[in-house]
Amino acid sequence: MEYDTCDRRAIKRLSGSARALFEVIEREEKGEIINVPGVCSALQGDPNFVAFSCIYGDGKRELLENNLGMVFAANLRAKMDGFLSQLKIVGYKNQLLVIIDDTEPLRFWKWETTQEEITTWLTMVIEDTDIPSGWNVRLWSDVERGCKEMFNSGTRQPPSYEEFYAAESATITQSVPYHNLFQHIKAFPNKGLKDVPVCEAVAGKLIQYKYECLALNSMLSDIIIIQTETPWEVKDPLFRNPLKDSPMNIIHPFERWR
Repeated sequence: MEYDTCDRRAIKRLSGSARALFEVIEREEKGEIINVPGVCSALQGDPNFVAFSCIYGDGKRELLENNLGMVFAANLRAKMDGFLSQLKIVGYKNQLLVIIDDTEPLRFWKWETTQEEITTWLTMVIEDTDIPSGWNVRLWSDVERGCKEMFNSGTRQPPSYEEFYAAESATITQSVPYHNLFQHIKAFPNKGLKDVPVCEAVAGKLIQYKYECLALNSMLSDIIIIQTETPWEVKDPLFRNPLKDSPMNIIHPFERWR
């Protein structure tokens, strides 16, 4: 990939250990690293790699399956393990945080099943799943609930999801990411959004991503997102750090179409 002046300056300033990690990322990148200076800054600190594993489902079939989503599919799981192994060889010591969004069925697909039932089911699936070494698998509802205990020193407490949704819903439709996501979702009606208008569903999804980024940045420092969703040009802009009004640090070590 091509780097601009700011990118090259950030790469040049990397320490030896951080440069070794960056070289693994650079070698495995299948697209373009998002926010190169931010990725370099994270690598200089205490990098935390985060991946979201979207569970399978839609608004028509309210069916909870006995799996933890796309990251646990055999092919992607093996690739993720291989990528982490390369990072560990050059000194990466933290666990990979894998987040299962158990709130999506209610917040986006508008299931009538209770949140308690969904969370309880996925908790049992996690307990019965052979979790790879070095993976920290968490349900999003647990992460959201545990925010108050995980804030970094001096970080302002983020609002609740309900408060955040109310504050953002009036202006979210004016953004470019909203327009791009609207066109993407409209092209794939198989998502089964029940009777929810596409515009409402898109606004909800955009707010969901924005809130997740807010909460993660309130809890963890030096975050690098391992992108597991496609198409990148639609999904990457959804990950944005509201605290700094800047793109999240995103890498793409897996092929665009799996």
